[in-house]
Amino acid sequence: GNLNWKNTFDTAGKEVTTDFDYVRYSTVSDMTLATDCYNSANDYNGNMLLRGHLPSDINIYTFKSDYVHPFKGGKIEAGIKN
Repeated sequence: GNLNWKNTFDTAGKEVTTDFDYVRYSTVSDMTLATDCYNSANDYNGNMLLRGHLPSDINIYTFKSDYVHPFKGGKIEAGIKN
């Protein structure tokens, strides 16, 4: 989801924009890793299994705000982002 806001202060073009974004990601992975084992004489000694249950929850938040101040012959812009 996201929220966006923009305010223009006057006809000269002074403005502030602000954006907030949020993303949530959730997953579960079940895995099996099989490894074949050999001794120093290169004889097969069977295999080993590694099983895993890997839940993952990720929350991403971003925020940014920008300011524009026009003047005769150009403009100044400043912003912050987190």
